[in-house]
Amino acid sequence: MDRTRVHLDEVAGLGTFVELEVVLDDGEPAELGAVEARRLAFGIQEDQLVSRAYIDLLQASEIRQAR
Repeated sequence: MDRTRVHLDEVAGLGTFVELEVVLDDGEPAELGAVEARRLAFGIQEDQLVSRAYIDLLQASEIRQAR
């Protein structure tokens, strides 16, 4: 956990998020970071995980609202 940063984010129009940022060493695969983040997920269920950027979520929300 020494290389995992925890961010508590409030995003207007989306809600509140917990972001786990795992800092990888050069050459370490991204999947290693994903495994570590899942291990530290504080009881967050798999179906609650979001793999997209906030901007992508906001744009998708705007598209749905425009319909």
